[in-house]
Amino acid sequence: MNSKLRLTVALALACVIQLSGTGKLNAQDNDCWVKIAFLGHYTDYNSFISSSSYPLLCQTYPDLQSIDKFAVDDRGEELYLVIPSEGYDITVSSCPDEINGKLIEGDILYKTEDGFDTSLSGKPFLVQCNVDLPNVQLVIAGAEGVETYSPHIDLEQGRLAYHARVRDISRPLPQSGPDESVLYADMGISAMVKKGKVVLSLDLDKLRLDANIKNYEKDRYVSREVSGTNGICRQVFIGSRGAKMEPWLCLLMDDGTARILNLIEAIYEDDFYASPELPGFSDIISFEEGGTGEYMPGRFSYQTIFGIDKDGGRHEIPVFLDAGEYTYEALTKKGYYATLTLRSNWRMNLLLEGDQEIPGNWVGSFFEAVTRDDSSDFNFRLTDETEESGTFRLTAKDDKYILTPLSGFALYGKVGKEIELEKER
Repeated sequence: MNSKLRLTVALALACVIQLSGTGKLNAQDNDCWVKIAFLGHYTDYNSFISSSSYPLLCQTYPDLQSIDKFAVDDRGEELYLVIPSEGYDITVSSCPDEINGKLIEGDILYKTEDGFDTSLSGKPFLVQCNVDLPNVQLVIAGAEGVETYSPHIDLEQGRLAYHARVRDISRPLPQSGPDESVLYADMGISAMVKKGKVVLSLDLDKLRLDANIKNYEKDRYVSREVSGTNGICRQVFIGSRGAKMEPWLCLLMDDGTARILNLIEAIYEDDFYASPELPGFSDIISFEEGGTGEYMPGRFSYQTIFGIDKDGGRHEIPVFLDAGEYTYEALTKKGYYATLTLRSNWRMNLLLEGDQEIPGNWVGSFFEAVTRDDSSDFNFRLTDETEESGTFRLTAKDDKYILTPLSGFALYGKVGKEIELEKER
């Protein structure tokens, strides 16, 4: 890439041209070299196409149906649909960096012109990028010359940053003020939606947590973004659940689905990864606290949180009560031990360790399928280099936990064979 391409940078110039109408977005504008739509926050392509938002997005952007992967999956969860106008080629690269006073050009990540794949010229593609700041740039080349643009959301405007040659075809982004729960503001927790993503503000002195928490040695007032939402968040709610009155963050997504996060668990682990989409939660419009045995206004002997749907139906948020790390000896790999981490918000991790290597580090989710007095069956889905799924049973027996793989991926055990677990925490 020559110096002209590196130095032709335009990130914020005036107002935004709004999208009008839907349908196939290939009409040419005199000054439009490329159309870009911000689609939301997604962890990977499979999460994108399996989300409840995907069919709705395909109606708005029919070009999505012809795309079967991310062209660029750089660091970050912001997902953009890029539609080059006819006669324009785009090179996507990581942003230039300055090292010891020298400008180092970024690596080329994708290209639609000669040298990569000429059949891609003018075709739409998907770019996943951006952690805190823009980390990729588009070099747009046409007969009139070359322009450079880094797709990102202007927080002041709540839409794609303006460029004279770029047409923003994004749907309007939701923004919110801080959650107004006085109780949790007094405790040092507030949440708000920015560019469709949840941002938490935490005052650790007000929270008065134990000293044994990660990554907070210096900062006492910190901000954290909630990740893994796979969509665009519209609204947030903080409420209490359980005998310990623990604060839970509830996320209302723009497709009417819901996600949750145990805030105390997230703070201690410094892991703000939201739950997967809650099963049975659709057309949700709000959340509220509730329960049984009200002993004072808004407080119950059994305290919980409900999602309220558009017809007034109430759906209690499900949580996993036996969260922790479970270890056991792998039955199918001699000399290896497995650590199964089950989080209260239905996130799951399986780590296989041996003397010399870590041959497996699976991440994914699980949900309760069948419950009994002393055991429950769970469906799960995990991803490492490949994707696996199945069902397992977790049994509490004489103060011990028993894992029984029932079908599919056996979690390094054997289907139908009980494995005694050691619960670490």
